[in-house]
Amino acid sequence: MKNIARLCVGATVLGASAVSLAADFDFEAGGSWFDLEHGSAWGADFTWHFDPVRPGNGPLEQAAFLGRSSNLRLDYLRDTSGDFDAIGGMLELYLEGFYFSAGASRFSNGFDIDSYSLRGGWMAGPNTRVTGNWDRIEAPFGSDTDIFTVGVKHVQLLGGGTAFHVDGELGAATNGSTEVAYALRADYYPMPEFGFGLRTSGIGSDNDYGFGGRYFFTPQISGEFEWLRHDATSDDTVQFRLGARF
Repeated sequence: MKNIARLCVGATVLGASAVSLAADFDFEAGGSWFDLEHGSAWGADFTWHFDPVRPGNGPLEQAAFLGRSSNLRLDYLRDTSGDFDAIGGMLELYLEGFYFSAGASRFSNGFDIDSYSLRGGWMAGPNTRVTGNWDRIEAPFGSDTDIFTVGVKHVQLLGGGTAFHVDGELGAATNGSTEVAYALRADYYPMPEFGFGLRTSGIGSDNDYGFGGRYFFTPQISGEFEWLRHDATSDDTVQFRLGARF
């Protein structure tokens, strides 16, 4: 159960003057390359923001969250040898002070594993979101898994173009037995164009941890790096992503 849950729920110096030149954007597209323990994969993502996102004085990476941008995102991942692929999508809506999201994905590897997610909550402050979360994983073998968590996302603007970001969830996963489930991401932005930080998640004693960073070469073009270690198997996953906003 733990490995399936990790795969499906789990399945990077222009100066402050560049912020004033950051253009509004309606779309973001990205291409990724994954170095896996026993192979490689490539991925693509596309996000449509229903209204233009206007970057402000905060981190460029967090512009959509800070602007409370409703959006639709699609993702695709495929192993280079063709052994597996995955497709998913998520809808996020900000309605006044309320927040709602719904997502679904399918992982195919000779069999299908489907996952679904729902999140609902509100903006507890200008840069703070609180949610109640439900994720479900349906596999053709074993029991289905339900994960119930409470989440908090916050961006703290520190002045001088610096900021801190934390996004965490805590709750329980159950498929006959119940175990603690958690996820945490924390980032520091020494300037709006660049951020880096730590990531960790787990179910019971099965934990993942890693780090990542993202740098905007221009307000529209960014490069991203993520490294993740799967503690139970000592496997590493490395992701490189190039993104464009327009």
